[in-house]
Amino acid sequence: MLVDRQRGFLRARRAFAPVALVVACGASALVPMVAHVAEAGAASTVTVTPADPSWGFVDGNAHGGLGQFVTGPPAAPAGTGSVELAVTASNQGYEFGAGIDGGTDFANLTNLEYSTYTNNGAASNRAIALDLSVDYDNTDATTAWQGRVVWIPASIGAGQIVDGTWQTWSPLTQGKWFSSGTPIIAGSPTPSSCSQATPCTWAQLTANYPNAEINVRDPQVLLKNGSGYSNFDAFADKVVVGIGGNDTTYDFEPGGAQATNVVVNGATFGWGFADDNNAGGHGKFVKGPKGRPLGHGSAQIAITKPTQGYLFGTGSYLGHGATRFSQITKLGYSTYRNTIDAGNNLAIAMGFSVDYDLTDVTTSWQGRLVFEPYLASGGGTIPRKTWQTWNALTAPGWYGSSASPKVGNATVAQQCTMASPCTLAQVIAAYPNAGINPTDTQNVFKAGSGWTAKFTGSVDKFVIGVGGNDTTYDFEK
Repeated sequence: MLVDRQRGFLRARRAFAPVALVVACGASALVPMVAHVAEAGAASTVTVTPADPSWGFVDGNAHGGLGQFVTGPPAAPAGTGSVELAVTASNQGYEFGAGIDGGTDFANLTNLEYSTYTNNGAASNRAIALDLSVDYDNTDATTAWQGRVVWIPASIGAGQIVDGTWQTWSPLTQGKWFSSGTPIIAGSPTPSSCSQATPCTWAQLTANYPNAEINVRDPQVLLKNGSGYSNFDAFADKVVVGIGGNDTTYDFEPGGAQATNVVVNGATFGWGFADDNNAGGHGKFVKGPKGRPLGHGSAQIAITKPTQGYLFGTGSYLGHGATRFSQITKLGYSTYRNTIDAGNNLAIAMGFSVDYDLTDVTTSWQGRLVFEPYLASGGGTIPRKTWQTWNALTAPGWYGSSASPKVGNATVAQQCTMASPCTLAQVIAAYPNAGINPTDTQNVFKAGSGWTAKFTGSVDKFVIGVGGNDTTYDFEK
């Protein structure tokens, strides 16, 4: 059984940052991610996908985080997709953006809008911010980096962020802006009149700096998560930029189905082994066993006592905290048992931390949703020294480790138990808004917690698809 006796696997190890699926486009927040985005006609829509070179992700603080294109969350304000930005520590800052016409006067920006979505931002009034690189005086010769002007939804006031719904912001008419750097006027550094302590409306900003423009040497319009936020997973879509009355709408979409392969080993940031029960056990990357489904190795877990429970996994399923289970389109992995089990039942289980209702405000720990191979196979069908592959998307081996799911902030009955396991489709039918817990995200593989026999076994070739985009993880020594 996969039991949550020590759910702190990744609470205590928040350094397990997500493995980025999208290659960062710059080494720091000071490097422009793209060269140029052309102005459009009076009104146009541009669909931005991972194949589009004009937009990109960057690790702005060089401390990790994640950015990727995703399907949903429903109902996205443009198309069916969005971009996801996730951070797990307060020193992280992850960005997504493009260059717009360097040298464009701020006074010539006639429209600026974007939409955000969070599952855990309301309590702290946080959502993805919007930044513009700035040259405060286009009449002098200085084009050096002067930071950005920053707009955050919280600048409108307290209680602005609503979880579980898309919200649209208009920074030219709502809230206030502040400077992240030092303005240079007539070639000389000057104190900012729009600091974080004394932010300005857009009208005040342009009045204070009538010659301000988008920095000609380093043009940027950025969506950013982090720099002071921790354990926050958020989404953005439908950026509208108007220059001289000509509006361009950018619709972020994951594009066609994508397939990504990731090799995970002891040097991979974001995955690791942990003692789930604080009772011992062991985990390591190994070569083999013979017949492994992918590559040359696997992740091995061993226990020797019933009190032990040892696991291997990632502390934030690749930034997918708040991913609904209904968005998962492929899910499988392979297992191998070295040791004798008289009943031929033991194999490494898989689990996700679960929030049974992503639309309510309850994000507290609600246990894991667990897939147990012997429940899926009917028992007695897991032979020793044989690799077996489990289709967790369709097999009836799922149960909730908690007897007290929360739906609509109230405790409800657990519909999927060890005695009566479910398929994933049945889990979704019982809890249609269930997904990966946004505040304690876990995707783990576990052995032990009540297993009476000694166990040594391996896991390999974990495949997960979200919105039709598949990622295969190959565990190697």
